[in-house]
Amino acid sequence: MSLFKKEKVVENDFKQKYTLEERLVESNRILTKYVDRIPVILTKLAGSDIPEIEKRRYLIPSQYNVAQLIHIIRTRLNISE
Repeated sequence: MSLFKKEKVVENDFKQKYTLEERLVESNRILTKYVDRIPVILTKLAGSDIPEIEKRRYLIPSQYNVAQLIHIIRTRLNISE
């Protein structure tokens, strides 16, 4: 019996769509242009029953905490707190 759960597979079509080099160039461009923001890309676990989110790419202010990010995600998904 294993003490650890098997890792869930993530549907990461963003990584499949863009090469590592393309992602690095884009992230460097964004970090240079928006110094006070953190680029975040949301992906959904395979088999998850949450609805699709229209917007997957966010520029989060660096002073935000995880609770504020969760609030943004829940608002976009129309999930009550």
